[in-house]
Amino acid sequence: MADERLYTIPLRREFLKVARYKRAKKAVKAVRDFIQKHMKVEEVKIGINLNELLWSKGIKNPPTRVKIKTKKEEGYALVELAEFPFQTKIIKEEKKNIAEKILGKKEVKSEEVAKEEAKKEAQKELKKELEKEEIKQQKKEHEGHHKMPGEPERAMAKEEIAKEKMSKVIRQTGKKESHEAKP
Repeated sequence: MADERLYTIPLRREFLKVARYKRAKKAVKAVRDFIQKHMKVEEVKIGINLNELLWSKGIKNPPTRVKIKTKKEEGYALVELAEFPFQTKIIKEEKKNIAEKILGKKEVKSEEVAKEEAKKEAQKELKKELEKEEIKQQKKEHEGHHKMPGEPERAMAKEEIAKEKMSKVIRQTGKKESHEAKP
């Protein structure tokens, strides 16, 4: 029941009825209405090339007329430019979520590849640990060269002095009270 016909659709009269920024949309609707009327179908599927032609000069300047071919199938009509063949299958890729992609990749890997990757990861971890230990040793050596014999005791004394100099705020007056003796 594949009925195929050629038409030249005048679009200018249709898209001049709407605002300039809606013209390409109106041209697409005019193509749909024309095919519904002439092919006596409810659903119209516009081909990729025809759609690109209608939008090629932007939304404000659609072509004034288009030459198309149409094919009627069960319950719908396919519309395409006269020069191009119909696209019979619509290619749709199912969207996979991230988990499916990861699981799919893991299933493809063989056991040998998985073992090699595990070895590489273990080697990387060992290298990182060794680098951390070397850095710690270098820090210890560096600290040892600069310390004086009585340095830790002086550090403690500085902290105690800093605590003594801290001041308190008296709640009632809002003034600061220092711990040092006044001169």
